[in-house]
Amino acid sequence: MTCEFCYATQLYSAIGQVLVLRHLLDIDLSAFIDAWLGTVRPGGSCCVTISPHIMNDGDLNLRCLQTERKMIVHLNGWPGVGKYTVGKIVAERLGARLLDNHTLLNIAIALTDRGTPAYYELATRTRDLAFDAILKLPSSEPVVMTGVVASGGSSDFLVDNWRAILALAERRKCGVYSIVLLCSEEENVRRMGNEAREAHRKKRKPELLAELLRTRQLLNDGATASIEIDNTDLSPETCADAIVAWLREVAPSDKSETGNRVL
Repeated sequence: MTCEFCYATQLYSAIGQVLVLRHLLDIDLSAFIDAWLGTVRPGGSCCVTISPHIMNDGDLNLRCLQTERKMIVHLNGWPGVGKYTVGKIVAERLGARLLDNHTLLNIAIALTDRGTPAYYELATRTRDLAFDAILKLPSSEPVVMTGVVASGGSSDFLVDNWRAILALAERRKCGVYSIVLLCSEEENVRRMGNEAREAHRKKRKPELLAELLRTRQLLNDGATASIEIDNTDLSPETCADAIVAWLREVAPSDKSETGNRVL
């Protein structure tokens, strides 16, 4: 039997997946819920713990799953695709720490010139200090990270960062779950133009995106499991729901699985 809390989270997970697919398939959400209720009933007890956090968003009013799973969740994608926005919601859903790439990079951006040896040296030292702090956290506490991981170009800095994340996971004895966010180039350019990016010292020039698309290739080699999500037409909340639902499938607390999917 499934306890009432787990019963609720299973239902909400299923609804989240349906919301992602609703723009592709003609799905009657109420009929889906009725059918699902006919196969799963609450009762009994289990080992999953639910935190009392309630989502601010009123669409689903879901309870946040306190996973206590050993994992690093990494959101990859081009600038402007929505890594920070979605990652912040995912961290809230999981009760996880959030370490976004600009928190790490902005010290180097403020004190050095981008692209110089001094910039990469300071950015690397800042990253290493942050990762040392992560090692002091309980290994069961999830950490959500964001950042571009891509090969190509004139610097290996992005690939080196990814290797550092994989090494961090090995030292924490946890998995790395990679989510690659994609959207149409037109939508990506529109998002890059958002004035709110200035507050985080994020670049807003569309020519940067064109250069990245021309010279670099997104990668996530070595991840425990990975998924690609096209969020062109998804709200940040719906995208986050899909990620959390996927994590529940591939990152159980009692075993490790690997896999690659595309949504």
